[in-house]
Amino acid sequence: MDLTSLLSSFASAFSQHQRLLTLQLDGGNIAAEQLLPHTLDGSEGVSQAYRYQLSCLSPDGNIELKSLLGVAARLGVLDADGSQVVRCGVVSRAELLGSDGGFAKYGLTIEPPFALLRLRRTSRVFQDLSVP
Repeated sequence: MDLTSLLSSFASAFSQHQRLLTLQLDGGNIAAEQLLPHTLDGSEGVSQAYRYQLSCLSPDGNIELKSLLGVAARLGVLDADGSQVVRCGVVSRAELLGSDGGFAKYGLTIEPPFALLRLRRTSRVFQDLSVP
């Protein structure tokens, strides 16, 4: 086995093809091969926004976290019957959970776009005005 076939076998092992969890990011800066979904923890409820916390593995430990924030994300979960449940949202939080030299572990929080409204601040200043 030569070096090129060995490297291609490692590259093909790090793909999302036929996995229970799939992740697609719409930003264009991060390819699907750079973040491989590892674990998923989430909550959904009636009259409340969903929130999914996803941990991903990556061979690149230098992904800029700011480039992940606000990016549209498509999360696919494969059911027992073979159908895929899809949830779409935006990345509202990104963090580096650690690395061991070979792989880096990233944490992503995926929420609906309206969940970002909680980060908004509105204020007014009434300077040199009298109170009626």
